Amino acid sequence: MNKLAGRLLARTNLNSETFSGWLPVVYTAFIFLLALALSYGIAPGQLLPGHSPAEAAVLEATSTFPDPFENFLYWPYHLGVYLLRFVVSDGVLAARIFSSASALLVAGTFLLLLRRRFGVLISLAGTSLLVLNSWMLQLARAGTPEMTSLAFLLVLAACLTLMKDYGHSLQLKLAALTAAVLNWFTPLAPWLITALFLHIFYRHRVLRRLLSSRLKLSLVITYIVLAAVMFLSFSYDQQAVFVAWGIPEAVESVRQVGDNFLQTLKSLVWQAPYNASRWLGRLPLLDVFIAAMIPFGLYFARQQPLLRVGKAYLGFGALGLLVIAGLNAGIKTQGVEMLLPLIIIVAVVGLHEFADHWKKVFPFNPLARAIGIMIIVILVNMSLFYQVRRYFAAWIQHPQTQEIYSLQQPEG
Repeated sequence: MNKLAGRLLARTNLNSETFSGWLPVVYTAFIFLLALALSYGIAPGQLLPGHSPAEAAVLEATSTFPDPFENFLYWPYHLGVYLLRFVVSDGVLAARIFSSASALLVAGTFLLLLRRRFGVLISLAGTSLLVLNSWMLQLARAGTPEMTSLAFLLVLAACLTLMKDYGHSLQLKLAALTAAVLNWFTPLAPWLITALFLHIFYRHRVLRRLLSSRLKLSLVITYIVLAAVMFLSFSYDQQAVFVAWGIPEAVESVRQVGDNFLQTLKSLVWQAPYNASRWLGRLPLLDVFIAAMIPFGLYFARQQPLLRVGKAYLGFGALGLLVIAGLNAGIKTQGVEMLLPLIIIVAVVGLHEFADHWKKVFPFNPLARAIGIMIIVILVNMSLFYQVRRYFAAWIQHPQTQEIYSLQQPEG
């Protein structure tokens, strides 16, 4: 029996491409989490049956065909919800279906990005830490545009990664251009997109090859029209330019800018302000496990090609967060949520390095390898346990949350 167990454990490599022997452990953990959520007796249809003021604004904007000149920043999302309302009569449900579909796209794209550099177990763990974060669960359920913009951003990153690995096909260029154009309607995204294209132009000259390739005339005309609509929209509402970059009308004092930025960092790991529509007040956005993995990830990031290529991306993202968080009063969720995938990637690097160093310390001990894998599974599931419980129990039953989600649709 011990000999058979030793053979099975010896086949498990912390750096291997497959973890087929240990995937049942991960799946069992997910079943445990599902049973935990159901044990609270909260069916999905019973989660706050009302809607929030932000969702009410989406309902109003999608009751008729959305005017791109009136609100170009959120027009792609409003257009999608407007079309879906022909199939689903309930406007709140249509908006939430669109947002949930975007969350599925986020999960699949993020898993694809991680699988380019990490094994199956690490990739599944990282994707789970992102999509089962209580904040992300709420954004996926809420009928607001944030999750859709995050999906576009990850699609853009995936297209650029695939271009680097598989060449510059017309399909990838089309998807990358589309994601880039659609991303401009969310604060902080312009900072990240600018960093990506500057980095690519400097290192790989992709833009020059993109412009010199044989694109179809219809594709060129499409983006000329989109650029013209964007320009006319910004001319119609000049404040939209500042909103797109996360810059408010009134600039705070220098001291207040520093206080706002420190409050943003504090909200990540220590104590967040009250915002019932996003998360439970006073609880940090990240749990202890992710926060502990971030220093390891930053230390070992220089060894990872995924983050070496994205140094400009990380730098511009931090700069955008600094501007948005500093110039606005308190934390700006649209900015921080765009950085959450980057934070999870850094934590995944730390998790991967922990597994790699554990294997090097115990290179010929199958029992020690098994213990290392179990440590990863236990820590990841403790994080997921905390996040899922916070969303399905603590946040959902908070009086402020129930109050802000008390609006009902008008009858008829």
